[in-house]
Amino acid sequence: MDCVTQLLVESAHSWWETIRERRSVEVLRWRDFHEEFEERDYSWEHKREKEQDLLELRQGDLTVLEYERRFQDLAAFASTYLPTERHRVEVS
Repeated sequence: MDCVTQLLVESAHSWWETIRERRSVEVLRWRDFHEEFEERDYSWEHKREKEQDLLELRQGDLTVLEYERRFQDLAAFASTYLPTERHRVEVS
């Protein structure tokens, strides 16, 4: 994580420092950074739209690989339907 976060500048760096302080008891991983970043940069409406896109996703004329890529892209916005690893660990 350190090598990635060293590339952050100005307000992005300040934002990440705030996150690190708030979550100081945890070991932060790439997934944590990704979740926090999405939380910061995507509106609630955008997330709901992507979540709906996932629910309506059909393979149709897509190849399996194209479908999988689209599914993975949309899955990041639908943790309600597809629990993250973090959620699965908390439930166990």
